Amino acid sequence: ISCTIDKVVGSGDCFSPGKFGPPPRGIVEWCSELTRAVFTANQEQQDFFSLRDGGYGQASEYHNTIETSKDNSQLATLLVAQARSRSLYRDWYRAAPEICQLYALDVPYPTLRAKIRQIFDRYSHLKDTQAIDVLIAKSHMEYQEFVNVWKMPSQVMRYFESEQAPPVPNSFMDKFLAGKDDNAVLPGA
Repeated sequence: ISCTIDKVVGSGDCFSPGKFGPPPRGIVEWCSELTRAVFTANQEQQDFFSLRDGGYGQASEYHNTIETSKDNSQLATLLVAQARSRSLYRDWYRAAPEICQLYALDVPYPTLRAKIRQIFDRYSHLKDTQAIDVLIAKSHMEYQEFVNVWKMPSQVMRYFESEQAPPVPNSFMDKFLAGKDDNAVLPGA
């Protein structure tokens, strides 16, 4: 059995400009059309197996068809989640100059944009749609708190603590001058 996703996506029918090309309407409608097309292809494959085997079909082939339909629906929801994530990233990116102005930050807005990019890149490896949805919801709430000025400037500056922290002393002399002696004898309690 060729995997159904290969049948639909690999054939070139699915993404041809006349049928599913880059849609002028929203990504949600586009993904629902993709899911419908995959479901139709799975249904045709099931009909083929039931006709070939005298109406009974083999269990393993039916199971493979069900597996690929689950994968295809997960692919469609993953595409939607990634689109929502990109949209949220764009909102954050556009709001960076306004955030710097609202909070009177001494950090330039390109630095804020770099920090936003760093935070989004931290979770770029995720493929679980539920985890992505939770992170999108949390990030959207955080975005609303920033834009509506519900945070204090000190809370905003916590995102930049690692850049502003003094360097950790490495040598004995640096530790001694900083007042940190790891080998010091502590008085008994």
